[in-house]
Amino acid sequence: MLQMRSFSGTVIVVATAPLGVVGAVVALLLFNQPFDFVALLGMTGWPAS
Repeated sequence: MLQMRSFSGTVIVVATAPLGVVGAVVALLLFNQPFDFVALLGMTGWPAS
């Protein structure tokens, strides 16, 4: 099991990814961009450079 020093730090780390995905989807909808394979690659950050 992964050990963290505080509960609040763990919550922040775990909540970062879902909030980032929600923000990316909102941005795609706001700017009327397609949700396609390239957008999915951008959200996952692959390939990371």
